This record gives sequence, structure tokens and C-alpha cells, in this order.
Amino acid sequence: MRRLVLATLAVVALVAAPAWGEPARPEQGQAALQKDAEMVGKLGGVAERHTHFDICLPADLAEARALGNNAIVLVSASSRAAGELPLTSAYVRAGGRDVALQRIAIFPPRTDKVRTGDSETDFVTQDAFYLVPLALLKHEGSLLVDFTGERKAFNVTVFPIRMRDFLAKDADDRPSAPDKKALAEVLLREYPDWFNRPQP
Repeated sequence: MRRLVLATLAVVALVAAPAWGEPARPEQGQAALQKDAEMVGKLGGVAERHTHFDICLPADLAEARALGNNAIVLVSASSRAAGELPLTSAYVRAGGRDVALQRIAIFPPRTDKVRTGDSETDFVTQDAFYLVPLALLKHEGSLLVDFTGERKAFNVTVFPIRMRDFLAKDADDRPSAPDKKALAEVLLREYPDWFNRPQP
């Protein structure tokens, strides 16, 4: 399964190189938050919000069908203000319309400590998983999230993304409901640190 990772702050966005076949880990998002907060500080700014993004594409065409022609998206959202979480929605804006993403799991918030210079700041972080139709990843669009409160349409990433040929050339990519067993198996395989334990 192919994974694309992205971290976004309110004032700077960094895209990491794609990784193949490696399960996601919570510490990756924590490291991205620390690194990007340091960069913003060097630019004279203050990071207020941050998102870390991880998307898994189906490993083969059979898995794509089992997942209802969807990819799985993890969005780790962080804010200095605890009241801005959880995210109220995640959606893809493309062609002048918004397509809401189905949330399939959300985990309790945690506190991530970030050091910038001589100071330490607490960010509240919450992880949520969504399904995103593969068809939306092939065309121009933006993945956006709404925080609780006034901050809306926070940009996480833009599409299209690079895909393996079997997905890029697949014309039968109309989304549908995933097979629950197949979805659970992929979540456990690709996100063991989240799903290899009782769900909240």
C-alpha cells in the first residue's frame, strides 16, 4: 500500500516524500509538529494550528474494490486551543463543490509538547480517520478541514496525487460502501498503533 504524508501549519506547508509499505506511527505526526513549529518560529511566527496527513491507497485492484474504491486518510489535527477540537468536518473541494468525507474512526485527544527556543508549548492533538473516494484523488482539488469554532476550510493538501498505474488507469472507480471486514483488516495492517487496541 502506498502512503503519502503531509504536514500543514497555518503559515507553512511541507510535503514529505512518499513511503511505500510502511505502517504509520503516531510519533511521525508528533515529529512533524515539532519540526514545523520550529520552522515557523525561525520565521518570526507562532504556530497556532497544525495538521499531519497520511493517506493509504489500496495495495491492488481487488483491495480497491473491497474498500469501495476508497483510500483511507488519517488526519492528525493539532491546536494550541483545546476548544478547537475535534474537527467538525473533512471534505474535498473540487469543481466548485464540497464533497464531505465519511469519518470511520476518531481517537481521544492527547497533549503534545513542542519546544521552540527556550519555551515549551502544549498542543492538543486528535487523530481521525476518513474514507476518500479514489476518483477525487485523480483530479484537481483540495482536502480541507473545519476546526470547532471559527477556523474553517483549513487546507491540508491538494490533489491530484501520484498513483500506481493500476489505480491511475482504473476507469471503474465509482465509490461505494466498503466491505467492513476488509476495511478493518487494512486499518489493522496499516495503522497498528491505533487499531491493535480496543476502540474508544
